[in-house]
Amino acid sequence: VPIVTGYSGCWYAHDIMQYKSSSSLVYIKKLNGVLNGEHNPVMCWLGAGYEFKSIAEEKVGTHSIYLGELIKDKEVLYTAWWYDNCTDITTGQLQWRWRVLNGAKQYAIINATASSKNTLLIEVNNIIDNRKFLKAQQLEMQ
Repeated sequence: VPIVTGYSGCWYAHDIMQYKSSSSLVYIKKLNGVLNGEHNPVMCWLGAGYEFKSIAEEKVGTHSIYLGELIKDKEVLYTAWWYDNCTDITTGQLQWRWRVLNGAKQYAIINATASSKNTLLIEVNNIIDNRKFLKAQQLEMQ
């Protein structure tokens, strides 16, 4: 797993990397090809026993991302996800697929989760501003 300063990383599944920090959990799932199926984090969180209290597309800086509130028993988590290829961010499957067909670099789904919305938004801004997870992956692939 590519090293990202401030996070411990491991393979969560065959094609999903998991990074943990003291305040957040980040999953990176590379999307392989425009014709392959993919599922967004809603399916994974539901499969892990969480319910979504809300899901909304919101702006963080100049980028649109999905934000959701997760509930399991008495635990409440806040999660965000988007498609990112280190130069472009989108929430639309059609957009990232079209862009790849027209020569853009492959995308990944970025999913960040934290115990408070404020912490999550700080983490999302940090991830987007630095693109540290995707940059680390690209260095490892060279």
